[in-house]
Amino acid sequence: MSTKHLPLVALLLATGCHHGSADLTVERGLEHAKLDVSHKLERAALAYRKTCDAGDADGCLQLALLYAHGRGVERNLERAAILYQRACDGGSPRGCSNLGGLYVRGEGVVQSNARAVALFERACAFENVEGCFNLAVMVSEGKGIDVNEPRAVDLFARACDAGLAEGCSALGLMYAHGAGIPNDDAYAAKLYARACGVGFMQACDNLGFMFAAGRGVAKDDANALVLFKQSCDQGNPGGCYNLAMMYRQGRGVNNPSEAPAPAAPADNLPPRLVSRNLEAKR
Repeated sequence: MSTKHLPLVALLLATGCHHGSADLTVERGLEHAKLDVSHKLERAALAYRKTCDAGDADGCLQLALLYAHGRGVERNLERAAILYQRACDGGSPRGCSNLGGLYVRGEGVVQSNARAVALFERACAFENVEGCFNLAVMVSEGKGIDVNEPRAVDLFARACDAGLAEGCSALGLMYAHGAGIPNDDAYAAKLYARACGVGFMQACDNLGFMFAAGRGVAKDDANALVLFKQSCDQGNPGGCYNLAMMYRQGRGVNNPSEAPAPAAPADNLPPRLVSRNLEAKR
């Protein structure tokens, strides 16, 4: 069964929904950008421009990030794309992966899934975890490349083993759906727990579903409720929908009459490609 054909709400049971496709990109931003001190960022941009012009790939990558986020310079995705390309050509796998994300979204460049796949392949070949994850999503969805679920499983596993929470969550989906690998709900639940434990809220939502449905774990409405609330409180719409359904049905709660009515979940969420770039190194 291909995840390409699974809607976001794929396994609708008595309680809410279980996400049926992996998300793509998350912009995580710059560590020093969190300081939001404009004069320091402007000086950083000048310094990165000098190192980039001198042929340093990491300088080009960092300057591209500033342009992509509008930090210390005016936001300019076309300029960011050029700098990501220079970083990629200079040997920065993260530059390749970030440029691939722009091609998927058609930001600063002409949209091209095929070009994005080539860039993710290049990044992954140099063990860039985000590049491998992004490539896995493209392979699982058949975007710019033929669907190959066993390869997607392998790539998601590589990302998970490298510590990327999104990789563990996506791998859990593959096991839960028996996509490219035999179904194993118990292992899917363990993968969701691993990703949830480091703060990936979609995985907390999916783990809550497993507890509510008794799939791979003992049925436990109270635990499901805690996980759905945790996910909802952090802004995950799937978690909010499932939480509302639990309230409506009086599962794991004391006073369901006070609970709000659930809103309909979105059928599709925009793809998100991972570009984790906190003071990125080559």
